[in-house]
Amino acid sequence: MKKLGKLMAVLAIACLASTSFFTANAQISTVDVAESIITSSGSFNSGDWKKVGENTEKVYTTNVQGDVATVTNAPDSYLFFGNPFKFSDGDVSVSFDLVKVSADAMFTTWAAPTISMISGTYWFYGTGHGAYANFVDNWHNSKTYNEDSEYQICKDKALTEAYDIANGYDLMSSGEYGAHIEMIYAADRSFGVRKSLYLADGSLGNADEIWFQNTFRPSQFNTETPYYAVLQFKGEELTIDNMKIEQGNKLIQSEDCSGEGWLVATTGVLTPDTMCYYAGNTAWRQESIANLAINNPSNDNRIVTELKINANKDLDDAFVVTGSIQFEKLTKKFGFAFGLETQGQTVADEKTSYLYFRNTDGVTYVNVAEGGVDGTPESLGFDVTSLGAVDFTLACKTDGTVNLTVKGKTVELKVKNYSGYFAVVTDGEGEAIVKLGVNTKVTKYVFRGREDGAGVSDANFNNGYVNPDEFFVNSFPATTFKNPDEARGIVAEDGKLKFAGTAVTSAIGTTKKYADCIVEFKYEIYHDDDKPEVNAEYHSELNVNFGISEGNSAGWAGSVMIGLLPDGKESPTPDSPYVFARDFVNGNGGNDYSSLIGDYKMSPTEKGKTRTHAVKIVVMNGTISVYMQDVTSETFAKERYVKIGEFKAAKYYGYIALATGSNGWFNIDDLKITPIDDPKLSVMEKNLAEYVDFSAIEDDLREVKLGTPVIKANGNVVTWNAVEKAEGYIVNVDGVEHMLGKDQLSFTVEDGEHTVFVIAKGNGKEIKDSEASLSVKAGKASEPASGSDDSQKESGNSGNAESSGGGCFSAVGSATALFGAVVAAAVVIKRKRNER
Repeated sequence: MKKLGKLMAVLAIACLASTSFFTANAQISTVDVAESIITSSGSFNSGDWKKVGENTEKVYTTNVQGDVATVTNAPDSYLFFGNPFKFSDGDVSVSFDLVKVSADAMFTTWAAPTISMISGTYWFYGTGHGAYANFVDNWHNSKTYNEDSEYQICKDKALTEAYDIANGYDLMSSGEYGAHIEMIYAADRSFGVRKSLYLADGSLGNADEIWFQNTFRPSQFNTETPYYAVLQFKGEELTIDNMKIEQGNKLIQSEDCSGEGWLVATTGVLTPDTMCYYAGNTAWRQESIANLAINNPSNDNRIVTELKINANKDLDDAFVVTGSIQFEKLTKKFGFAFGLETQGQTVADEKTSYLYFRNTDGVTYVNVAEGGVDGTPESLGFDVTSLGAVDFTLACKTDGTVNLTVKGKTVELKVKNYSGYFAVVTDGEGEAIVKLGVNTKVTKYVFRGREDGAGVSDANFNNGYVNPDEFFVNSFPATTFKNPDEARGIVAEDGKLKFAGTAVTSAIGTTKKYADCIVEFKYEIYHDDDKPEVNAEYHSELNVNFGISEGNSAGWAGSVMIGLLPDGKESPTPDSPYVFARDFVNGNGGNDYSSLIGDYKMSPTEKGKTRTHAVKIVVMNGTISVYMQDVTSETFAKERYVKIGEFKAAKYYGYIALATGSNGWFNIDDLKITPIDDPKLSVMEKNLAEYVDFSAIEDDLREVKLGTPVIKANGNVVTWNAVEKAEGYIVNVDGVEHMLGKDQLSFTVEDGEHTVFVIAKGNGKEIKDSEASLSVKAGKASEPASGSDDSQKESGNSGNAESSGGGCFSAVGSATALFGAVVAAAVVIKRKRNER
């Protein structure tokens, strides 16, 4: 696919082949009870966590390194400093902190007069490879050291070899806390590297020094030429921080990788004062390295969630805790208490479940204490204090099963309590010094099914009307049609919904949120030669977007989009349709999970012909399955569905929209969204059993009000005009109602003076009773109560825009009415539906 615009120009469709496909519960989502203990700025997250105990501030403290920059799987990733320098002003130093480096990662620095030129490169490996240096000349001619080479890589070859043998030139060495790297360009074209390790107290140790020569190509080196400093990386992963360029005592530029916009992507001119990346297929990311340092807390100190875990027993999972942890000392119990009714509830309370770690004879055991009574310990098989920082997961199910995973080792335990506050707490005598990483959080499981009141939403467009209680419509006409009058946006005509020349974000979508569901519709495709000409490259096709968070939106920025490209349009196989999914919800808009349809054909083969397909999208338990069948020439049959593709989508709860990009030209009919989700499998199976493929859709009729009768009195007789579509008339005589049939247009009152008015009666559904007519006096000396007959004719329909002056019933809806205007103006009645 060439452009995102083309991706947004696509169709989505899906179907259910048989109920045997569904064997799992509906979509289960997660909600954070407590996010990271330390915020990205390094402060304690008091919004989600609370410190309890007199000395908590002292023993639960933040240990923050701050924001760093990381690049992963970097084949060739360049970082440019946006401020240039000249060698005539002196030697230049480029330095940074090497926070983390993988074994095969390597880096270098060079100076370039422009953003696209490489002037010479020495590579330095992260660990275990020695002081390998490679000089690159003219971008591609590599020359490594040999005794006769004109490129001597070291001023003191013996010193270099001795250093390599003794140390392997491990850039991190024993530097658990990272290394500081300084690379120096000298005006005489020599180049040097210094390394020093960060110590535990945060200070820098002594610097190592190795010098190299001839790093600048003589043909291009000029002391008066402005150069840019470049950092280049290769290999698996590097994390750096605190980048800086200095010239003598002058700071040229620095970057601590913090704040928004610390990095700018560029392929052209560098911007001063910025750090830019160029070339390569990688993108740098900013992350925060911080810990909550737990320094031997007493038993009454703890951190605890501000919200309770409310487990839903209809679900299998109660909650999960994920994060990183580092044990330095563990001679007392340290762990997690859950099921707390109050934030200060002790681990000895009968309603507390306490899962803890403890070391015995150099091995770490985990155990659960219920009400202060210990269970049977389970061995992890290793000493956690020897691991450094490791990831852990604590997953609790509603049957009380807890699976604890540390460094790939999983133990299963049982607890009695899990609904309530969650706390990090110690117990007993001894010492516990632990660090919890910034990524540590507590998450509960919830059922994210349809929004309250979201039942079946359907429309067949037979009368040019769609119920706005069920669907929204955004209609925008295209601006690139050669004949602008042909671009009308979304309209309803000929009993279908036509995307008749649409602009981007034109869409029809649900007004309620859905999770697991079946979306079905008929999709009519025109031959390319039958579409109006456009001043653009293509006509967009249809997309179906799930998981839209904002209502009344096509959902491009936050949805899972299912799209289909008809025959021959950007397909890797000529003349074959192409279906794909784009996961905008999770920010993976650049990922293309595509699947070929095979020999299934979508487009009509002849000019003047259309092709109609029955389309379904089955959304179930994290999987979106796409099916369709051609119904143009053959009778619809369930077994004729073709499975087009199947995609995974972790998050899809939200509004659903059928949308398109620019210049859409196709028809939609018989649209239906059917929810099938439920936290109980038995209910879901019942929903599926009752589901019927393409069942009939009852017309949605716009609510209208009958015209108001115009009445006259002549003695004892009251007459009125016939009102179109009236089912009868209610004659009110002095407050007493009399029901008359639709053919009765007069009523005789008894002698005496009476006040009379008439109401035209509707059908009790979409046709509503009229307003009351003006009153007249009937009987002896009868006369109109106010005004003349003419005034009645002028005012009798007051407030009823649907009626004519003669009281005629207005049409239910024009089949050619603009769809957006219909929805915006209509007052809707919810029609009765058959129970599904």
